[in-house]
Amino acid sequence: MQSMPNTRAAGMLVFTTVAWGAMFAVAKSALGTLDAFWLSTWRYIPAAVAMLAILWLVEGRGSLSPRGALLRLWVLGSVGFAGFSILGFLGLAESRPEHAAILVALMPLITSLMNWVVRGRRPGALTLGATIVAFAGVVLVITWSSRPGVSAGPVTVRGRRVGGSP
Repeated sequence: MQSMPNTRAAGMLVFTTVAWGAMFAVAKSALGTLDAFWLSTWRYIPAAVAMLAILWLVEGRGSLSPRGALLRLWVLGSVGFAGFSILGFLGLAESRPEHAAILVALMPLITSLMNWVVRGRRPGALTLGATIVAFAGVVLVITWSSRPGVSAGPVTVRGRRVGGSP
């Protein structure tokens, strides 16, 4: 894989972040019409077909062969499809788009910790400390903590209460 200029790479990452962030608001409204399974199906089938076509064009027909790993491919693909998409949309149906976005934003933190558990590569002290602080922040945001000193009370936006103690 060739490297690309930092500006282009950063632009691609920013675009991905914006697209993923918008996905939760769009998906939340779509869940009023489609259930999580069908929303996931209609999201992934066109993408899978497009990616398979690109793989075939770039790498050739041989790249589509599972080479004896069909069961592993099926299991990991199913876990990825069901685990991320269907379960994520089921959670989103009972939650708010902001909560889903915050949880997905935890992926780098979880990846760092899983890299430690699975491969034995302990994160550096700064990464570990930042991970703990980030997890604490997510817990506070999601639970709307009303502990003394953490929350100043209810927050209102345009006359509607959006946070604070119940």
